[in-house]
Amino acid sequence: MSNTRHAVKDAPLNQERYMSSPEYAELRGVMGNAVTAKASVLTSASKRSLLFFLQALSLESGGMRAVAKHIFEMFPERIGTESMIANGVRAGKKLTDQQVEAALKDLDGVGVGADLSEMETLIRLISTTRADESRSKERKDRQAEEDKQYIRAASHEADYYLARCRNVEGLATFLIDLCINPRLLISEPNGASATTRDSEIKGFIEQHEDLTRYEFKTAGLRYFHDICGALFEFQKRHSAAAAESFAKTNAAKKVLQTLDACLHSRRMVLIEGESDAGKSTTAEAWCRMHKGDARFVRLQGVTNKTAFFRAIARALGLASSYMRKATDMQSRIEDMMQRSGLLLVLDESQYAFAQGERIYSRPELVDWIQTALCNHGVPVALIASPLFSKRLHQAERQTIWNSDQFKRRIYRYEVLPAKPTRNDIELVVKHHLPDGGSAEHKFLAGYAATASHPFTAIADTLADAAQLAETAGRARVSLKDLMEAVSTFRATSELAKRQAFDTPQGKQLRKRAEQPLKTHSSAFETELKPEGAEDNFTGRRPVAAHETHSPERNRTEHFQPD
Repeated sequence: MSNTRHAVKDAPLNQERYMSSPEYAELRGVMGNAVTAKASVLTSASKRSLLFFLQALSLESGGMRAVAKHIFEMFPERIGTESMIANGVRAGKKLTDQQVEAALKDLDGVGVGADLSEMETLIRLISTTRADESRSKERKDRQAEEDKQYIRAASHEADYYLARCRNVEGLATFLIDLCINPRLLISEPNGASATTRDSEIKGFIEQHEDLTRYEFKTAGLRYFHDICGALFEFQKRHSAAAAESFAKTNAAKKVLQTLDACLHSRRMVLIEGESDAGKSTTAEAWCRMHKGDARFVRLQGVTNKTAFFRAIARALGLASSYMRKATDMQSRIEDMMQRSGLLLVLDESQYAFAQGERIYSRPELVDWIQTALCNHGVPVALIASPLFSKRLHQAERQTIWNSDQFKRRIYRYEVLPAKPTRNDIELVVKHHLPDGGSAEHKFLAGYAATASHPFTAIADTLADAAQLAETAGRARVSLKDLMEAVSTFRATSELAKRQAFDTPQGKQLRKRAEQPLKTHSSAFETELKPEGAEDNFTGRRPVAAHETHSPERNRTEHFQPD
C-alpha cells in the first residue's frame, strides 16, 4: 500500500485521515456497477429488481446497517434459528435446558464479540464435535455432567438468544454480499425451477471462469428464517408505503400513468407542468414505489456536463468524487444504464438546455439522452416545466440543431393541468392533515383555493400551525392554530411577496420594438416595391432624389439605426 495512506507518529491532525475507515465505507452504499454485473446474468425480473432495490436503499442515510435494522423490526417472527422457531422461542419466554442446549449449538459464533465471558466461552464448547471416540466411559460421563452444569448456568431467557440473533452487522454484511457475490443464489417465494437455477449458474461461470458449480449455494442465514422470502416481502411493503405517501390528484394520476407506460414500453416520455402542479412529488414517489426498477435524479439550475453526470452517477451508486471528470462518469453511466435496464427519471429536465438568452451550440445533454440512452433501449422520463419546450424552440432558432429526432423518440407527451381543482386541494389537505376534523379541512382548503400556489400554501400553513402548536405545548394542530397561521404569517408574507415581486399594472417595462428583417428579392419571396422603383442590392435604405448625396451625410446615415 502507498505510504501516503499513513501519517507519521505525532503528525498534525488531518481531518481526512478517517475517510477510508470501514465505518464510512459502509455508508457509501453498494457500487452500482458491481450489482449490475450480477443482475445482468439473472433471468428473473423480480430477482434483478430485488438486487437494485437493496442497492438503492444502501445509498440512503444509514447505509445497509439501517436496512438491516428495519428488516429485524419488520419481521420479529422470523428471528431465530430453525430449532428456536420450532420450539416457539419468543420474547419474554423461559426456556428449558433442552431448548437452551439447542439454541447454543445453533448460535455458535453468532452475535458474540471479543469480550466473551469465560462462562459463555465454556458453554460454546458443547457445540464442538468430539473426535476422540475412544474415551473411557467414566470420562464421557464426567464430560456429560459438566455440559449439564454449563447449560444450567447459562441464561434461560429467550430475550438473550433473540438478541444474539439480531446481528445487525452480520445481516448488513450478508445483504451486501447478496448484491454482488455470484455464488449466492436467490430463492424466489414461488420457487425457482431447476432449469432457471442451472441457467443462472451457467451464466455466472461464463462471466467468472474461476468458479465451479460446487461453489454455488442458496442464500440463507442461520439466525433468520427464510431471509430471501423476507426480502421480497420487505420490497413489497416498501412499495406499498411509498404509494400512500402522496395524494392522488388528477395531475398525480396522469404522472403515474405516464411513468407506468414508460417502464412498460421502455421508451422516452415527457411530462410538462407548471410549478406547484405536484409533478416532482409524484414522480419521486413513483420512483420509491419502483426502487428496484428506476432511479430519480433532480437537475440543478446551474447545470454543466460535470454536474449533470455527477448527479446521475450518485443516484446510480457509481464513482462521483470531485476528482472525477465528466467523461469518466459518462462512460460508467452509459455502461450501467444499458446493462441494468433501469428507468431514469430526470426532474427539472429543462435545465438540460443552456439557460442563457443566447444559445451558441447544440444541446449536448439532450443529444446524449437520445443517443446514449434512448437508442439503446433505456427508458427515460423527463419531468419539466413549460420552459422545456421554449428552450427546445430557442435551440432550434439560434443553432443548426434539428429536434426532429428527439421529438420522434418521445413515446408520450403529457401536459398537466395548470391549476388544481377544488377536489384536488381537499385531497391534499386530508393527506397532510389526517388527524384534522372537517372544520380544519374546510378552512385550510378554502384558504388554499384562493392562493396562487395552492399546494405550497397548504404546506406552508401547516408548517406555521405546527410551530404554533408546539410552542403552546400541543402535539395536534387545531383550527385556532390554522387561523392564526394564516392571519399572522401567511397573509402578510403573501402580501409582501406581491408588492416586491409582482409588476404593478400601468408600470410595466417597455419592451424593445422588434425590427423587421431586411429582405431582398429572391426565388422564395418577393418584396413589394413602389411602381418604377429599382432593386436595391446594397442592403442600405434607398436614397430619395431630394436628399443631399454628400459623402459625410451618407456615412452618418449608414451608421444610424433604422
